[in-house]
Amino acid sequence: MTELPVAPLLKILPRISPVGILEPGDNDLASPRVYPPALRVVALLVLGLFLAVVVVSTSLSLGSYCLTTDAGSASPLPAGRPSTLLQKRSSK
Repeated sequence: MTELPVAPLLKILPRISPVGILEPGDNDLASPRVYPPALRVVALLVLGLFLAVVVVSTSLSLGSYCLTTDAGSASPLPAGRPSTLLQKRSSK
């Protein structure tokens, strides 16, 4: 059985010092940010605006639906026991 070379992997992977600090490897995979800070801020603002519009439009739509639909009969129930009411209806 052939063994895989471990040394190249140890150079790529980050190392943890005895104190617990993460130290990057020799061949760190982290690259500088591709987009400038101004573009990232604009992207975050657009995303935040989109989420705000979604929340507000959903709330308004649900609120208008709840206010305009029929909630059912809110009239008080007739007096009497339920069994006597059923007998009166069946005798008609």
